Amino acid sequence: MPTWLLVLIGCIALWCLQALGMWYQTSRYFRKIRELQDSNRAGFLGAGHSRRRFGRGAVVIIVADPQLRITRFNLMRGITVFAPFNEMTEYHGLTIAELQTRMQAEPDKSSFRDATTSAINQILRVEREGVAAKQQPQQVAHA
Repeated sequence: MPTWLLVLIGCIALWCLQALGMWYQTSRYFRKIRELQDSNRAGFLGAGHSRRRFGRGAVVIIVADPQLRITRFNLMRGITVFAPFNEMTEYHGLTIAELQTRMQAEPDKSSFRDATTSAINQILRVEREGVAAKQQPQQVAHA
């Protein structure tokens, strides 16, 4: 068998492994999102991620109650698809504003900081949209 054919088969095999790993990690991510949504009906859920070309990336899922106090904080940080979600209980009970202050102390290039900031921004955007929708007067259609 020619060398170029072996190289091609090897590349295809690695590509298939990468696709399988991506499917595995994505299914775990959506399973965790569903679990957190089902257990926390009131409040807000924000998810953020930060990819790194080299080094550890991070995925953060934050659940906050209607008063923007953190009830769940999950972090997945690692290089491989086998990195698990870890519950970060030291952030439970903090407000979103307090968490933002803590993130300012993290290093600038931190994937954890970037992912957490993204999740916070998502929660704040949804909260603002919800408040704005409640403040708009209801319009009644007349026949």
